[in-house]
Amino acid sequence: MAEFMIKHKATGKFIHIPELSNENDNTKLAFCDNVQDKMRFQFVPVERVWGYLKHVRSGKLVRPYEGNENPQDFTNLVIHSEPCNGALFAMDQINDIIWHKSGKFVHPQSVMDLPKEGTGLILHSKKAPTLELQIVSAENTDKEIFPKWI
Repeated sequence: MAEFMIKHKATGKFIHIPELSNENDNTKLAFCDNVQDKMRFQFVPVERVWGYLKHVRSGKLVRPYEGNENPQDFTNLVIHSEPCNGALFAMDQINDIIWHKSGKFVHPQSVMDLPKEGTGLILHSKKAPTLELQIVSAENTDKEIFPKWI
Protein backbone atom coordinates (compact mmCIF):
# COMPACT_ATOMS: atom_id res chain seq x y z
CA MET A 1 0.00 0.00 0.00
CA ALA A 2 1.44 3.37 -1.05
CA GLU A 3 2.45 5.87 1.60
CA PHE A 4 1.76 9.54 0.97
CA MET A 5 1.61 12.94 2.61
CA ILE A 6 -1.30 15.37 2.59
CA LYS A 7 -0.26 18.86 1.54
CA HIS A 8 -2.31 22.05 1.79
CA LYS A 9 -2.29 23.40 -1.76
CA ALA A 10 -2.19 27.14 -0.99
CA THR A 11 0.42 27.12 1.80
CA GLY A 12 2.51 23.97 1.24
CA LYS A 13 1.94 22.91 4.86
CA PHE A 14 1.52 19.22 5.66
CA ILE A 15 -0.92 17.35 7.88
CA HIS A 16 0.77 15.60 10.79
CA ILE A 17 0.47 14.50 14.39
CA PRO A 18 1.96 17.23 16.63
CA GLU A 19 5.54 16.51 17.69
CA LEU A 20 4.91 16.44 21.44
CA SER A 21 1.94 14.06 21.23
CA ASN A 22 2.13 10.43 22.28
CA GLU A 23 -0.08 9.42 19.34
CA ASN A 24 -2.80 8.31 21.77
CA ASP A 25 -6.41 7.86 20.69
CA ASN A 26 -8.05 11.25 20.04
CA THR A 27 -4.78 13.03 19.24
CA LYS A 28 -5.71 15.93 16.94
CA LEU A 29 -4.28 16.39 13.46
CA ALA A 30 -2.58 19.70 12.68
CA PHE A 31 -0.64 21.51 9.95
CA CYS A 32 3.16 21.69 9.96
CA ASP A 33 5.75 23.48 7.80
CA ASN A 34 8.59 20.96 7.99
CA VAL A 35 8.50 17.49 6.44
CA GLN A 36 8.53 14.79 9.15
CA ASP A 37 8.07 11.04 9.40
CA LYS A 38 4.83 11.65 11.36
CA MET A 39 3.21 12.91 8.14
CA ARG A 40 2.87 9.59 6.31
CA PHE A 41 -0.57 8.19 5.59
CA GLN A 42 -2.09 5.32 3.60
CA PHE A 43 -5.53 4.96 2.06
CA VAL A 44 -7.17 1.65 3.03
CA PRO A 45 -10.09 0.94 0.65
CA VAL A 46 -13.28 -0.29 2.35
CA GLU A 47 -16.30 0.26 0.08
CA ARG A 48 -16.15 1.70 -3.46
CA VAL A 49 -14.60 5.20 -3.13
CA TRP A 50 -14.71 5.13 0.68
CA GLY A 51 -11.83 4.06 2.85
CA TYR A 52 -9.74 4.76 5.93
CA LEU A 53 -6.94 7.31 6.12
CA LYS A 54 -4.36 5.41 8.14
CA HIS A 55 -1.58 7.25 9.96
CA VAL A 56 1.42 5.03 9.20
CA ARG A 57 3.61 5.60 12.25
CA SER A 58 0.87 5.02 14.83
CA GLY A 59 -1.22 2.57 12.77
CA LYS A 60 -4.32 4.56 13.80
CA LEU A 61 -7.15 5.83 11.63
CA VAL A 62 -8.25 9.41 11.02
CA ARG A 63 -11.80 10.07 12.15
CA PRO A 64 -13.97 12.82 13.61
CA TYR A 65 -13.68 13.18 17.38
CA GLU A 66 -15.97 10.53 18.96
CA GLY A 67 -16.25 8.71 15.59
CA ASN A 68 -19.70 10.08 14.77
CA GLU A 69 -21.03 9.13 11.32
CA ASN A 70 -22.75 12.52 10.99
CA PRO A 71 -20.56 14.96 12.93
CA GLN A 72 -21.37 18.61 13.53
CA ASP A 73 -19.54 21.36 11.65
CA PHE A 74 -16.21 22.21 13.34
CA THR A 75 -15.70 18.66 14.68
CA ASN A 76 -11.96 18.04 15.14
CA LEU A 77 -10.19 15.32 13.19
CA VAL A 78 -8.20 12.92 15.35
CA ILE A 79 -6.46 9.55 15.12
CA HIS A 80 -8.01 6.52 16.81
CA SER A 81 -7.30 2.79 16.97
CA GLU A 82 -10.94 1.69 16.53
CA PRO A 83 -12.25 1.42 12.95
CA CYS A 84 -15.84 2.63 12.53
CA ASN A 85 -18.21 3.92 9.84
CA GLY A 86 -17.42 7.44 11.07
CA ALA A 87 -13.83 6.97 9.86
CA LEU A 88 -14.68 6.65 6.16
CA PHE A 89 -13.30 9.24 3.75
CA ALA A 90 -13.04 9.71 -0.02
CA MET A 91 -10.32 11.54 -1.92
CA ASP A 92 -11.33 13.68 -4.91
CA GLN A 93 -7.91 14.34 -6.39
CA ILE A 94 -9.28 16.18 -9.43
CA ASN A 95 -10.65 18.94 -7.18
CA ASP A 96 -8.10 18.46 -4.34
CA ILE A 97 -10.77 17.65 -1.76
CA ILE A 98 -10.97 15.04 0.99
CA TRP A 99 -14.46 14.48 2.26
CA HIS A 100 -16.07 12.53 5.03
CA LYS A 101 -18.84 10.00 4.35
CA SER A 102 -21.29 12.48 5.96
CA GLY A 103 -20.67 14.83 3.02
CA LYS A 104 -18.61 17.26 5.09
CA PHE A 105 -15.22 18.45 3.85
CA VAL A 106 -11.82 18.29 5.56
CA HIS A 107 -10.81 21.90 6.34
CA PRO A 108 -8.23 23.85 8.26
CA GLN A 109 -9.83 24.73 11.62
CA SER A 110 -10.05 28.39 10.60
CA VAL A 111 -12.26 27.42 7.57
CA MET A 112 -11.90 30.76 5.76
CA ASP A 113 -8.28 31.63 6.67
CA LEU A 114 -5.11 29.96 5.46
CA PRO A 115 -3.73 27.61 8.11
CA LYS A 116 -0.72 28.53 10.22
CA GLU A 117 1.74 26.16 11.90
CA GLY A 118 -0.26 24.10 14.41
CA THR A 119 -3.71 24.89 12.98
CA GLY A 120 -5.98 21.89 13.53
CA LEU A 121 -8.20 20.10 11.03
CA ILE A 122 -11.97 19.86 11.18
CA LEU A 123 -14.99 18.74 9.19
CA HIS A 124 -17.32 21.40 7.80
CA SER A 125 -20.23 21.43 5.35
CA LYS A 126 -19.07 24.64 3.64
CA LYS A 127 -16.81 24.25 0.62
CA ALA A 128 -14.34 27.09 1.26
CA PRO A 129 -11.34 27.91 -0.95
CA THR A 130 -8.95 26.99 1.90
CA LEU A 131 -9.85 23.29 1.78
CA GLU A 132 -7.72 22.21 -1.20
CA LEU A 133 -5.46 19.32 -0.16
CA GLN A 134 -3.06 17.43 -2.41
CA ILE A 135 -1.91 13.84 -2.01
CA VAL A 136 1.86 13.87 -2.58
CA SER A 137 4.69 11.36 -2.61
CA ALA A 138 6.34 10.73 0.77
CA GLU A 139 9.70 10.74 -1.03
CA ASN A 140 9.12 13.79 -3.27
CA THR A 141 6.59 16.20 -1.78
CA ASP A 142 6.40 18.17 -5.04
CA LYS A 143 5.00 15.13 -6.87
CA GLU A 144 1.26 14.49 -6.68
CA ILE A 145 0.35 10.78 -6.58
CA PHE A 146 -2.85 8.77 -6.73
CA PRO A 147 -2.52 6.21 -3.90
CA LYS A 148 -5.99 4.72 -4.22
CA TRP A 149 -5.00 3.20 -7.54
CA ILE A 150 -1.40 2.22 -6.70
